[in-house]
Amino acid sequence: MTLFEYLTLLIFGLVSGSFLGMLTYRLPRSLHFGGRSYCDHCKRKLSWSENLPLISYLVLKKCRCGKKIPSRYPLIEAATAGFFVLTGFAYSANINSGFLDTLHSRLGPATLPFLLLIVMVLMALAVIDIERQILPDALVYILGLIFAVYFILFANNLLFSHLLWGYLSFLFFLTIYLVTKRRGMGFGDVKLSFVLGSFLGFEQSILWLFGAFTLGAVAGLILLAVRRAKLGLPIPFGPFLLVSFWLTVFYGEKIVGWYLKLL
Repeated sequence: MTLFEYLTLLIFGLVSGSFLGMLTYRLPRSLHFGGRSYCDHCKRKLSWSENLPLISYLVLKKCRCGKKIPSRYPLIEAATAGFFVLTGFAYSANINSGFLDTLHSRLGPATLPFLLLIVMVLMALAVIDIERQILPDALVYILGLIFAVYFILFANNLLFSHLLWGYLSFLFFLTIYLVTKRRGMGFGDVKLSFVLGSFLGFEQSILWLFGAFTLGAVAGLILLAVRRAKLGLPIPFGPFLLVSFWLTVFYGEKIVGWYLKLL
């Protein structure tokens, strides 16, 4: 990819991150999505100059009412832009390998926009799970709809086999959910496992699950070590599922290769 293409991804990521900042605030609070953005404190509608991604936070820092602009907004915008650029890089570097090669053979030039759309939904789910420890059904269903359209229009020969592995992923997470009496994970994770497992299929699902639990365990140990978490307190598992999903899509084949070399 060229420098111009990366710059385009950066700008588009910032704009998308601004939208996600609004979405992830309003959706779990059941607030209306229509109309312009407004200050969370005084409810004043923001002008166009106050809606510039990241720039408005760095320049203005505060609303006219004196309330400091929450740091969540620039963080979400920067993280989304970063993931857009990383997605572009990972796509261009791995376009002819593993899972990406299959996607590209079916979607062609639409592959990268398709992946960026998925990244947007993944980001929204991760932010809400971190902040509220829920995975909204609406976003899980949207992600499922995106995958369903892909299989029906471009990969209908794989639909039923992938649904099988989504169902097995669902049963695996449901078992954990029931055995731990909801302490191991929430039912939102169970529903999300069906959607992600259905998209990935057999080999990728195994790697995805292994990666998610490994990331969760490592993060849990680090949080315990720095005293940011305590034994018995819940830690959102959704972000680990989502990060492992991203890594599996783009680097699954290479991760398996590295692991086999270690053996």
